[in-house]
Amino acid sequence: MWNIIADFDTLTTEYIYNSQDQITFLYYQSGKADSKSYYYEYDYTGRLKNTSYYTGPPSDNPIDYTNLASYDYNANSQVSNQNFNSNTLENTYTYNNRNWITLMESSNNIFNYENGYFKNGNVKTQTLSGNYNDSFANNANLNFSYTYDKVKPTASIRKGQQL
Repeated sequence: MWNIIADFDTLTTEYIYNSQDQITFLYYQSGKADSKSYYYEYDYTGRLKNTSYYTGPPSDNPIDYTNLASYDYNANSQVSNQNFNSNTLENTYTYNNRNWITLMESSNNIFNYENGYFKNGNVKTQTLSGNYNDSFANNANLNFSYTYDKVKPTASIRKGQQL
């Protein structure tokens, strides 16, 4: 793909696909000073497994790439773990028996959230926590309570200290 803008250089982005029509390599400005390369790896079921980044000269060798994100999946093909920047940050997801996210915990307690649900699947409560808010004036956890009616999808959201 290329994009020509008057009085600017032509920018090029090249996409390479696998047999399942999924992007495996993305080359931006290949051979130029600001070139970037991305490598995408998929598992045997076609789910994204790794996304990697490379700033050197064009290379098809994924060993030279820096891992941006990797994903693990549970038996229901839901993301169970996300790892970022070669595992320096990890998010772990927990699901209930209806496959709704009930808890997301990040490594080092950076950011977490917990969801409660009504029987129909609408979010009932949500608690945001972690040390992301240490630099805020009010660093208490954020608690939200949701109510719904038949006319509007979300009738009201109440923020409170405790639910």
